Amino acid sequence: MSGKWIQRLTLGVACVALFAAAGGPSYAASKINGKNIKKKSIPGSALKANTLTGAQIKESTLGIVPKAASADSATNATNATNASTAGSVNGVSTKKIAFFAANGTGATTIYSGGGITLTAACTAGDIVLTATTSKDNAVLHWGALGTAGGTTNFADGNGTAGNGTGVVGEDDDFDIAVPRNVTFDDSHIGQLNYSAPDGAIASIQLMSEEAGGISTCDVSGVGQSA
Repeated sequence: MSGKWIQRLTLGVACVALFAAAGGPSYAASKINGKNIKKKSIPGSALKANTLTGAQIKESTLGIVPKAASADSATNATNATNASTAGSVNGVSTKKIAFFAANGTGATTIYSGGGITLTAACTAGDIVLTATTSKDNAVLHWGALGTAGGTTNFADGNGTAGNGTGVVGEDDDFDIAVPRNVTFDDSHIGQLNYSAPDGAIASIQLMSEEAGGISTCDVSGVGQSA
């Protein structure tokens, strides 16, 4: 074969190769689609970084992001519809107390946390508060100031109000079998503090009102435990 023919043949092959290189991608783009690609045949490393968006990803198939694992149980999560079911913050659980009762209402649990349970009743128009513990050898202190004016006169530690303007009491060996009367009188604002041998604690702030508030017997406030 003469040199001239070899040159022509070489030029022809080069042209074919050039045409294939130029037209190959457009051909592939028009002929290759999802039906031609075998499932699970393209590795993630073959994809260009940051090219996939939410439009290409089915979000329901994704798991929980590790650092967001606690979002579903967060204090203000959707399921935390009220303080009674909310989670804790830094190990401290907070609950709302709201007892607005008519005369004759029996003992009703208004707070429970840390080992202490507080019930309220409305008997003959008077508020009756009772504390119980689920842990022996606990410590309970409580006290309230009257807000109706006059001289504050605290009781001697037995939980009985002194002249209706103040009350204070303590039980340094608060046991399961011995409920404590921690009744606040009319127009009182006060607090109960509780601690147990296992380190559990609770602090309850209350306001009480008889025959002059929202109902016959009103007790409201906030309780915290850890």
